[in-house]
Amino acid sequence: MTEINARFNFVQTSQDHTNKSLAYTIDGVGNQPKLLIIHAGRVTGTSVTLNDGKTYMMVTSRAGSQGLFDVSKGLVTRSSKFDVLTQNTTSIYVEVKSTEAPTLKSDVVKIGLNETFDGLSNVNVPAGATAYATTIDTSIPGFKVVTVSITDFLGNPSNLYYVANVSGGMFTNVLGGLS
Repeated sequence: MTEINARFNFVQTSQDHTNKSLAYTIDGVGNQPKLLIIHAGRVTGTSVTLNDGKTYMMVTSRAGSQGLFDVSKGLVTRSSKFDVLTQNTTSIYVEVKSTEAPTLKSDVVKIGLNETFDGLSNVNVPAGATAYATTIDTSIPGFKVVTVSITDFLGNPSNLYYVANVSGGMFTNVLGGLS
């Protein structure tokens, strides 16, 4: 209970004097995002001002008979001022954490013949991201392109490419032309 109390903070609303709205933040643990929850009770319109320099993404927009649901027109971002315009409505905002870009450790990687190779071993994958790499056949020498597909925790996709040089064995080069 102490841990929750340390992360939970009530926030002043424009309707505090009426006791008809409520707002609070919950700080994330470690690198987790901060949450802002605003509930407008039996009052038309309430607002909250946070001067924390952070950007928040609205993940819910209203409560109805089915409960909370996602915003139908995509995710909305807000900074500083947050408004809830409808009675008996709860809005939930999640802090947008900056994302770091994935990077390659090297543009070319040398691999021995028949060596086990993990295509993600050459990539710095940011925390919270999911990544997949194409597999390569290390039983055949030559230069191969490895494609790495990464999606960050906000759903932003990106692709990286690098060359894997499988060495060893015999290369067979066939040159064509007129005879």
